Formats: sequence, C-alpha cells, structure tokens
Amino acid sequence: MKKSITSILIRYSLAVFFSFNFPLFYSIFRPITSFLFFTMISLFYDASMHGNYIFFNSFSVELVDACVAASAYLLLLLLNLLTPGMRIAKRFLLFVFSSTIFLAFNLLRLLFSAFTLKTDKLFFDATHWFFWFFSVFLVVLVWFFSVKIFKIKEIPFYSDFKLILKFAKSPRKQA
Repeated sequence: MKKSITSILIRYSLAVFFSFNFPLFYSIFRPITSFLFFTMISLFYDASMHGNYIFFNSFSVELVDACVAASAYLLLLLLNLLTPGMRIAKRFLLFVFSSTIFLAFNLLRLLFSAFTLKTDKLFFDATHWFFWFFSVFLVVLVWFFSVKIFKIKEIPFYSDFKLILKFAKSPRKQA
C-alpha cells in the first residue's frame, strides 16, 4: 500500500510540475509541427518558411500557438500520469504513441485548412473553427484508442481516488 501511495505522490507531483511548465510543450511541439507542416505543404506548392510564417501559392499562414495545440499534448500527458498501474516504459510509450497520433491528425487539420484558403475566407474560417472544436473530442478519442491498444484497465484519477478511500477506511495497526 505504501508503494501505491508513493506512486500517487510522484505521479501527481509530475502532473503539477508539467502543468506549471506548460511552455515546455510549445518548445517541443512548435518546431516539430512547423517543420512537418512546411514539409507537407512543400509537397504541393513551392513554399518558404520565415519564423512562424509559411508562404505558399500567394498565401501566408502564421502558425500561432493554438495551431500547435500544446494543451492537447499536456492533456494526454496528464491523463497518462493520472492513470495508475503502469511501468515507466509503458507510460513513456503510451505518451509517444498518443502524441504521435494526435500530431498526425493535427497536421492533417492544418493541411486541410491551408487547402481551404484557395476557396474563400469564409469557408476557411468555418472549417478552421470546426476543426478547432473537434480537436477537443479528438484528444479524448486518441486517449481511448491508446488505452485500448495498450490494454490499460485503470481510470485516470478515479482509480487513485478509490485506492486512497480504501486506504483511509482500512484499520490501522496500533504500535
């Protein structure tokens, strides 16, 4: 039981640490997203990249923080850390797997949005907002898919809460 409580303290401390160091996710995922998006758009157009801007086909696209979707990666990490019963290697692989899937969907979203620039601004804005709202559900879908693939049986936070309640209700040995 002590090992479980120690695990909870470590995992929740890490969750708090990463939550307070949220810019770390931008520093990791902004270059990856920018480079891969630029590479993908270059397959279709003569493109150039200057800072956060990608120029192609007489358009320019600025990859702002929201495009990177760092909060989605943080949410995936928090779900990972708040799920008990995994070894460190499995936890790491689960995060890499779920982040890679989300990154792929995010890149497709960016690419599709960029292609809608050719039609008109209103259509671009509509699809952009649709995908933005859909990305919240996408994180949940990616998490459930990852849990199924990795055969995770525990539930984030809830499983820890049940364990703490069980520990609190168990009789203590008197010294």
